[in-house]
Amino acid sequence: MFYKILVAIDQLDLGEQLMEKAITIAKPIDAQLMLLNVASPFYSGYPDPPVYPMVDSIYQEANQTILERYEQEVEAVNQHGLELLRSQQAIATQAGVKTEITQSFGDPGHVICDVARNWQADLIIIGRRGLSGWKEMILGSVSNYVIHHAPCSVLTVQPLLQSTPEAPHIAQVHHH
Repeated sequence: MFYKILVAIDQLDLGEQLMEKAITIAKPIDAQLMLLNVASPFYSGYPDPPVYPMVDSIYQEANQTILERYEQEVEAVNQHGLELLRSQQAIATQAGVKTEITQSFGDPGHVICDVARNWQADLIIIGRRGLSGWKEMILGSVSNYVIHHAPCSVLTVQPLLQSTPEAPHIAQVHHH
């Protein structure tokens, strides 16, 4: 039985689909949810780290300005993540599902598995972004990592297609 369900909410997509699935599973069995957002330089629209013009004292003021701007951008991303979590928490609470939220920084796959382990989750619900080719090679697949390293069961949610593609044309083979 699933008593504690960790839902890895991504800022970019799938939030509503994940929550719909999580509430559908949690509500009938009175499970509780933990909504997790992982702020990551690779996956969350995080700003690029600042590049300083020079370390010379002449540039100290410019460097300070760059650092302050970066900190503001990071804070904006963190704030956006928390707002997303709170809005999803409100949806679950309104549906009658007990829900907590947490936000962490780091490598998404590792963080999701660590939070699941520490919180003693029975199930992880995660979206599958469907990266392919070089992007998946370089960035890796968060869902793939979680599936292989999670301390509990994992449910991956595929993105819904925006429109239904036409059925592929099937050529008939004629034998002579």
